[in-house]
Amino acid sequence: NPDLYTITLSTKSNADVTLSPDNTRGGELAARHFHAMGHRHVAVHMSESHPTRMERYKAFYAEMKWLAPECRIDIVGQSLSQNTDAVLRNYFDSADPAPTALFFLAGSFAENYLNELANADPERFRDLSIMTFDRPQDLEFRELHYDFDRVEFVSRELLDWAEYYITNRPMMKKRSPIHTTIDVHLVVTGSVR
Repeated sequence: NPDLYTITLSTKSNADVTLSPDNTRGGELAARHFHAMGHRHVAVHMSESHPTRMERYKAFYAEMKWLAPECRIDIVGQSLSQNTDAVLRNYFDSADPAPTALFFLAGSFAENYLNELANADPERFRDLSIMTFDRPQDLEFRELHYDFDRVEFVSRELLDWAEYYITNRPMMKKRSPIHTTIDVHLVVTGSVR
């Protein structure tokens, strides 16, 4: 599944296990990177109100406002029924001033942006810095067709931890949640400048 972000396991041993990338740290890494590169007006692509993406956004917003209280962060909201190209075109047609950077909380939308918008109007988006929160090439899923700066995690680690918890069931005396986060790191390719 190319959209694998979170795994939840309900067990008979009174433990509810949730596995996900460290979305808080990832949002903070993205904010620090944009801030270090001088960006103070960032548009954030938000698709639906997915809890994983909301964690990323909240951490990004908090860190950017901590680093630069005067910064402007615009949400570019997209519902399931909308097309990424149309949503971004509408946003950029009305944004005044235009942002200097665009952060995709899920990488598949960055690929839509590249295919549907940036390639159709390269001059308009030439100076726009782009960043995503994504997975590296993962042969089990699919290859990325872009090389944007990104906060990255490895899906295989989610599956490894799921296998661990299935094989080694936690023993709890009362119902308890266990949330395990996997490491994320910043990959700089030069798309944020």
